[in-house]
Amino acid sequence: MVSDTLMDKWSGKYDDLYNGMIAKYGPIGFPTEQQCTTGKRMPKAKAKGAVQASGKASVADLHDVFIKLVADSTPALEVAPRSHSMIDAKAGNSTNGLETSTFTLCTRIRPTLPNEQGMGGEMFTCIVPGPTSVAGDERTETVLILTPKLSMVGDPTLEPTSFAFDYTFGGESTNDEVYAAVGAPLVRRAMAGSVGVVFAYGQTGSGKTHTMNGLMDGCISQIYSENSSGGKRQVTLSYIEVQGQKINDCLAGVQEKGRGQGSTAEGVVQIGEGLDGGVMCRNLSEHIATDRSGLEKLVAVAQSHRNTASTERNEGSSRSHGIAILDIGQAGSGSDNASIDSDVPSPSPGRLYIIDLAGSERAADSKEHTKQRMEETKQINLSLMSLKECIRARTKASCPGGGLTVHVPYRRSKLTLLMKDVFDIGCARLCSTVVIAAVSPLARDVAHSTNTLQYAAPLRVALGKQTKIELDSRDPAFWTDEQIGEWLCSKTAESLTSACFDAKEFVAGMSGMQVCMLTEAEVFKRVQSQVPGSAGASLAKDLYSALWTLIVDAKTRKRNAKGKIITEEEEAKAQLASQAEFEAKKELWKSREAHLSSELSFNDQGLSTG
Repeated sequence: MVSDTLMDKWSGKYDDLYNGMIAKYGPIGFPTEQQCTTGKRMPKAKAKGAVQASGKASVADLHDVFIKLVADSTPALEVAPRSHSMIDAKAGNSTNGLETSTFTLCTRIRPTLPNEQGMGGEMFTCIVPGPTSVAGDERTETVLILTPKLSMVGDPTLEPTSFAFDYTFGGESTNDEVYAAVGAPLVRRAMAGSVGVVFAYGQTGSGKTHTMNGLMDGCISQIYSENSSGGKRQVTLSYIEVQGQKINDCLAGVQEKGRGQGSTAEGVVQIGEGLDGGVMCRNLSEHIATDRSGLEKLVAVAQSHRNTASTERNEGSSRSHGIAILDIGQAGSGSDNASIDSDVPSPSPGRLYIIDLAGSERAADSKEHTKQRMEETKQINLSLMSLKECIRARTKASCPGGGLTVHVPYRRSKLTLLMKDVFDIGCARLCSTVVIAAVSPLARDVAHSTNTLQYAAPLRVALGKQTKIELDSRDPAFWTDEQIGEWLCSKTAESLTSACFDAKEFVAGMSGMQVCMLTEAEVFKRVQSQVPGSAGASLAKDLYSALWTLIVDAKTRKRNAKGKIITEEEEAKAQLASQAEFEAKKELWKSREAHLSSELSFNDQGLSTG
């Protein structure tokens, strides 16, 4: 509000004030086109493209200006060498007990493609790797988004936003570098009997399929490498594509003579849950690959059967989710062991999921699509939304007390149901999951890339900053070597092989956490070294099942928001209080309904007498 005091202050100085504003902002009526004489205003916006008819410049008009701003704002980085695997470090994190599903979060920024270079407009890089910090086993690599914007007066500015990940791969990174960081540890764990999952999601044309193909090639090489196989292994491959609720077997009817075998799947593949809670796939063919060449041919055939089409952003966009399922048997468990009694239990094979998700699209990217393409886009975005909701819900469920109120909707789509081991907090197998957020570096796609990173980054925060919780005396992860040994003795006391089994030798000084992290194959190996044959195999199976029953019970035990265990007495008291509150509300509503009824009756009588 203009006051007399303010008028007195500027009396006789109006010309100086006006000239100062002209010097800073330019002549009245042309604030976005005139260059400032002080050098702080933006340059004329006609270097790349013409200024809009309204006289206002756009981000596309200032292509060269923004390229220089991004170059000046990009930090000079000295990336610390990746000396250890974040996947293994996270799997060994015992702060809050055994985490049956461990996430490693990555982002990969694809390079600018040859056909995008020199095009001007918004075809310039504005997403770059940020600083890296290392503290013990915790490694944090960031990605920096320099969002180009124009100020109120038309000045070009960059709005920086950073996201923290376990690994950030820039445009110069290769598939071999990505595989060494995230693929090799997953394969090692799968070959030891655990479950490994890797999937990439992001905008169509962001490089997901290129990344996943590189990971698949690395997996095949590592599985059949003499240095990592340690003996003959049987590898079984299944490959499906998911289009909405429809699931196709990409290897149905495929059978290579002399190289593998497979069952021909007739009908549509169905995914559901068994009585034991495990995920089952009906009518899905399985193909045994006896050597590297056979597995490579099977993968090539499966990928050729995937549904692809040309879109606004990608000439060969995947219109379905491609899921490769590799079951990796333990060393020496190949088909040559036919002499072994089939009734004798054996360790479950390790499993590896390599998931190439279809690219998400915005309305602007699909405006020229046909009706069929629009329906495909709708189904793709719906399934990806279900995946995002599961990621967010799983993040909340991993927090103390989160399991009480958070439902992870993994049954909402076939894609997330297949990935139940990733999202079910009570899954009964060790599972390591790698999430790769694939983004385009271009300013044209900055909104979509930011959205991708916003969904991925919070999942890492939830696992990286765990809350200290009350130790559960019934959780074997917190037992000492003596306690775990006593439990083993109690479980084998009634067994006919108890005289041959030495629990102390089995434990060998390991803590409860270390015993809990033993794979099924390792448990079999330790037990059968003392009790050979079918008796030892049966004992190992029983011990492993009993141990995981304790682990799952501990993971799903009810806690409050501060991580304190809710006892049965406290739970009963809370139920009584909730019931009393419900009854009180019922009585309140009864009295309100009676009051309303009496008022309506009185009004009706008044109207009738009137």
